[in-house]
Amino acid sequence: MKLSKALEGYFLTIASDGYSPVTVKNYRWFLSHFMREVGDKELPAITTDDLRRFLNAYRDSGRAGASVAMYWCAIRSFYNFAEKELNAPRPDLAIKQPRYLSNQKQPFTRDEVKKLLTGCRSARNKALVLFLLDTGVRASECARLTVNDVDLNTGAVQVIPYLSGAKSRGRIVYISRATRSILWKYIETRANTFGLFTTVKGSALDRNDIANILNRLGNKCGIPRVRPHRFRHTFAIEYLRNGGDVFTLKTLLGHSSLDMVKRYLAIAQVDIESAHRRASPVEKWGL
Repeated sequence: MKLSKALEGYFLTIASDGYSPVTVKNYRWFLSHFMREVGDKELPAITTDDLRRFLNAYRDSGRAGASVAMYWCAIRSFYNFAEKELNAPRPDLAIKQPRYLSNQKQPFTRDEVKKLLTGCRSARNKALVLFLLDTGVRASECARLTVNDVDLNTGAVQVIPYLSGAKSRGRIVYISRATRSILWKYIETRANTFGLFTTVKGSALDRNDIANILNRLGNKCGIPRVRPHRFRHTFAIEYLRNGGDVFTLKTLLGHSSLDMVKRYLAIAQVDIESAHRRASPVEKWGL
């Protein structure tokens, strides 16, 4: 079977298996690029060397390591399907997952958050900033929330997973009294619509809308890299700095393992070590 035909079946399969639309879109882009470079060959004609040349060329073009790793993930996912459904050979198995150094997670400072809140001209944007900071939810999870998912009396928020919940796990998160108050004011000032955060016309914000709102707010306030996931990083790191435990944090963030949480813990631990050096009597007194 030609690569193009196999990819058609693959995309239909992952869509029906509950992959998020974003993942399907990204994998379609990655694998379409792969086919253009490798050629629309018969599956058995694609070799390990073809895959290596493709990944090496992409890496040598100056792309970030994380981007190369995403290509590898898309190729591995496709060949898992091809082996199972088409009995195709696995040239990908000889290629290890590319290693790369992830960027240091940079949380917002207290002053940066205050500037962002001061720069909010609408109740919606202020409520959005506080909500993301208070819960650590992903932009896609925030976009799926409805008014009925939030209990303003208790502060409990029901995060609904996307279909299979493979990435976005269902869970309960919480918002503080201050966030509840701002969110209540925002909800009361708009039309009776279903989505928690909406456009002026009343349609629910999607993940791109949320990213664009925050990006514009950051540009206005002179704060770089104001992105939804940075609020998630800030929530996680502040949670650990203030005595929270890694197991509860894993649940609140919706992670399936402690791997990502350990990165946040490492950052928080550096803060503790720095604070100790500043406060240590032995250091301060030169003993």
